[in-house]
Parts: sequence; structure tokens; C-alpha cells
Amino acid sequence: MRELASQFGTFRNTAYSLDLDYQYNKGVRPNNELDRIEWYSTVKQQFTPQDTALLLVKYQDYESGDNFQYYDPSHVRTNYQFEEIQDPILVGRLPSRVGSRDPHPPDGRRLVNDQHVSDLAAQPTVADREPIGPDHPQRQATLGCRLQERTGDSTQPS
Repeated sequence: MRELASQFGTFRNTAYSLDLDYQYNKGVRPNNELDRIEWYSTVKQQFTPQDTALLLVKYQDYESGDNFQYYDPSHVRTNYQFEEIQDPILVGRLPSRVGSRDPHPPDGRRLVNDQHVSDLAAQPTVADREPIGPDHPQRQATLGCRLQERTGDSTQPS
């Protein structure tokens, strides 16, 4: 089963969209279930005809059993569980100053990604990280921003 829903609109100088994507699969063999939800929210604010700010927020919760494809179905991993949660991912962009024409306005972003993999019968590794066997969660957090300050008017010759 998969459900998609969207709501969007504008109110004065603000545009928005809300998007939901939900998926549930019972599976076709033991431990083959999938339960996933993703939520997106976007807001755009128009300050002047040339100046806008944008904010994008995403949330994801993904849980599944053994969803791998096998040539021989007897190789199913009945104890495998995977869970991934992306706490709200935030991406924003603002004009450096209302009325400025800076081609590189400040922006910022935040991503927190938690993964939990468990399988009593295997000890896989992910890239160069520690083993993620039974009850070894992986957490990745990324923060970033870009700020640029300009002095003077770069459109005027020096």
C-alpha cells in the first residue's frame, strides 16, 4: 500500500507546500515487511520582487525486515532488521540583505541520520565504519552554512 498526499498554496507573499509519502508492504515471505513515511514541508517568502527566502524541511522514518532479493529464497535472513530515521532535515536560504543582489546569499543546512541494523547471523561493515552487527547503531550528523560579507558595491568600477 502506498499513499501520497499534497497540500500547497499561497497567502499574500508566502507560498507553501506540504507533502506526505507513506508506504507499507506486508511482504511476500517471512521478515519481508516495509513501513516508511516521508514528510516534506517547503515555505517560500517573497520580500520584494527580487528577494526571497526558502526553507525546506524533510522527515523520514524507514523500518524493514529483509528486503533483499535472493536467487535462492532459502537464504532469507529472518533476524535482519533495518531502521533509519532522518530527524528533520533543514535547508534554508536567505538574501544577505533585503535589496542586495548578492549572487551567493547565506544558506544553512542540518541533517541528522540515525541507522540501526541488527542481524544475529551476520557482521557486515559499512564503508570504513565500525561493524554494524547486532545492536550497533550508526549516527551521522551534518551541519553547514555559508555566509559571505561584501564590502562596497562590486558593480561599480574601482
